[in-house]
Amino acid sequence: MGPGDSPAGRVGQLAPSLASLVANPASAGEVPVDRIPALVAALASEQSALSALQGALTVRLLASQADAATRPEPSDRLMTAEEVATALGVTQRWVQRRARRLPFARRISDHAIRYSEAGLKRWMSNRKLSAA
Repeated sequence: MGPGDSPAGRVGQLAPSLASLVANPASAGEVPVDRIPALVAALASEQSALSALQGALTVRLLASQADAATRPEPSDRLMTAEEVATALGVTQRWVQRRARRLPFARRISDHAIRYSEAGLKRWMSNRKLSAA
């Protein structure tokens, strides 16, 4: 019996690692039954770590999208309610009353709201597309 023929060497070859099972799921039928509980525990641990990582990445993605949505574009001009009303053909009061619902409205302070010109153009083009 040579060094590679020892029972310990054969057990290492017969008991695939979690990584090799992920790479080749068909080899799950070759896993010794006494090794399955340890592999299932390792898999559960990996699963929870991956779930935590997925959550952290999702939060980062959503935060970056929210930042991008609220940050005015470099070439963007902030308009007054009067300018927006003229562009939309509505009254200034209509614009001011709907400021919370208009996606291009930007709160500058507690009492000052301005409107993104680029956002207004996007909103108007989306409204035209949905009306068509």
